[in-house]
Amino acid sequence: MATARTSPFFRSIVQIWLPLFLIIAFATIWLWPSEDFARFYRVVATFPIVGLATLLLLTWWFFLTNVRWPTRLYVPVLLLIVFVFSIRTVDFTGDMMPIFSFRWQSNPAAELAAYHQSQQTEVAQSADDKEPPVPPDDPSDYPEYRNRTRDGVAFGPALARDWKTKPPRKIWEHECGGGYAGFAVAGDNAVTTEQWDNENEAVVCYDANTGKLRWHYQYPAHFRDPRAEGPMATPTLVDGEVYSLGGTGQLVCLQLASGKLKWQVDILEGNKNLAWGMSGSPLVYDDVVVVSPGDQVGSQEGRSVIAYNRKTGKKVWGAGNVKGGYSSPMLATLGRVRQILVFEGSRVAAYSPSGAGELWSLPWPAPNDINVAQPVILADDRIFITSGYASRCGIVRVLKEHDQLASKPELGLACGPCAATYLAEQKVTLKPEEEWHNSAMRCRFCSPVLYNGMIYGLNEGTLECINPKDGRRVWRGGRYLQGQLLRCDDLLLIMAESGELALVQAARAESKEVGRIKVLPGDKNWNCPCLAHGRAYIRNHMKMACYDLRE
Repeated sequence: MATARTSPFFRSIVQIWLPLFLIIAFATIWLWPSEDFARFYRVVATFPIVGLATLLLLTWWFFLTNVRWPTRLYVPVLLLIVFVFSIRTVDFTGDMMPIFSFRWQSNPAAELAAYHQSQQTEVAQSADDKEPPVPPDDPSDYPEYRNRTRDGVAFGPALARDWKTKPPRKIWEHECGGGYAGFAVAGDNAVTTEQWDNENEAVVCYDANTGKLRWHYQYPAHFRDPRAEGPMATPTLVDGEVYSLGGTGQLVCLQLASGKLKWQVDILEGNKNLAWGMSGSPLVYDDVVVVSPGDQVGSQEGRSVIAYNRKTGKKVWGAGNVKGGYSSPMLATLGRVRQILVFEGSRVAAYSPSGAGELWSLPWPAPNDINVAQPVILADDRIFITSGYASRCGIVRVLKEHDQLASKPELGLACGPCAATYLAEQKVTLKPEEEWHNSAMRCRFCSPVLYNGMIYGLNEGTLECINPKDGRRVWRGGRYLQGQLLRCDDLLLIMAESGELALVQAARAESKEVGRIKVLPGDKNWNCPCLAHGRAYIRNHMKMACYDLRE
C-alpha cells in the first residue's frame, strides 16, 4: 500500500492524466458542435464523468494526502451524512438535470396548507338543486387544452409588443398543488387540476380576476413517479360543465358554476396506467366525451379511445387496442372526413367519431413510446408530427383510396356518422402516406404551432422555424429548454422551463424576442400556459399566477 501511494506513476495518473481526461471528456460533451446532439444526452453522458471525478477525488484523498487515516475516513462519511439529511427532495428537469430541495428552504406543502386554510373551500350547493344557467360563449375564452381546436392558437385583445415600456402586470399569484395540468378559462372561471396531498387529487376553480378559490372537488388518487407526479391533463369546459381526467384515470364531470359532481368513472378499469400517467385532455363533441387511455394489457377490448355519454358517464363505445401515448385526442377533417386524431405510443391513428372503429394508422415509433406533441393540421390533408429524444419530425398526408367521396357533396361528409356510414358502404378507405421526415424539429413536451405557412416549435429546447413543404430549417432562435408555447396573432407566448415568460414575434426571416420576465419559481415549469382575454394564466407544481399582457 505504501509503495502505491508514493509511486510517481500512480501519482501522475491520479493528479495529471485522469483529470486531463475528465476535462477533455466534459468539454467534448458540452462543446460538441452538432446542433442535433440533444441537451438531454449531454446531461446523461455527464453522469458517468461526474462519478469518475468523484472516484478520482476520493482516490486522491485516501491515498495521496498526508492526513491521518481516521480523519480520511471520518470527513467523507460526515460530509455524506450532512448532504443526505439536508436534502428534502430530489427532482429532475426535462433534460434529467437534478434539482435538489434542501430542508432549510421553504416547504411548498406547508405553504399550500397555509393557503388552503385562508380560503373558503366549500362546494356551493344550489338550494333547489337546479342546473345553473350555461354561461355565454366568448371567443376570447380558452376553455380547453391548447384552446378549442387544440392547435395552440389564442384569440382576444392585442398584446403589448414592447415589454420594456409596458411590461406584463401581475394581477395575482399564490400557491397551488402539484401536477402539470394547465388552466382552462371560461368567463371568470379558471379551472385546473392539482395534487393537494398524498391521497387526493382536486379539480379546482379559481376566480379568473382575483385568483380566489371558488370551489374544489377532491377524490382519492395520487399518481407517483420519481420524475413527475400528480395530474397531467388540462380540464375541458363545455356548456357549463367541467370534464377532467386525473393522473390515475379518474374521469369526472362537474358543474362549472358550483363544482357539484354529475358523474365519475375510472377509464383504466381492468387496464394498466402509462409510465407517466394519463395525460390526454378529454375531447368533448356532440353528446360524448372521448379519452385515449390506450390498451396496456393487450385485452383486444377497444381501449385506445373510449367514448362516454356526456350526461350519464356511461360508456358508449371503444376502439383500438394499442398502447397509449401522452398527447390529447383531437378532431380533424382529413379527406373530407371528420375523425378523431390520436398520437399513440408507437403510431399516429384516426378513429371514427361515431364509434365505427379505426380509419387509418401509421407507425411512428419513439423511445419508450413517448409521443407527446400534438399533431399540427396543415392544408391539403397533411399532418405535421414530431417526437423528442433524438427522434424525428415529418409530414403525413392522408389520401382517399378512391375519390368517390368528392362526388357526393349531398352526404355532408363533415358529419361523423354520415362519413363513417358512407365509408363502410362504398369501401372507401383513407390511406396515410409519409412525405418526408428528418430531425429538424424534435419536440419532446412542447407542441408546435402553425403561422403563415411555417411551423414554430421547441426543438429539444431551442425555438426553431421550419418549412413544412420540405422540412428545411429556416432559422434557430433562443433556448427555452423543455417549456411550452402557444400563438396569438403573429406572437408566440413561451413559458420557459426555467420559469420565464417570453414573447417572440413569429417571423419568417428571424427570431425576434419582444421580452422575457421571470414569473414562476423553480426549474421545472412544464405546464402549458393559457391565454384568455389578453391575460396569461400560468402555473407549475408549486405556484400559479395571472399576468395582464394587453396592449
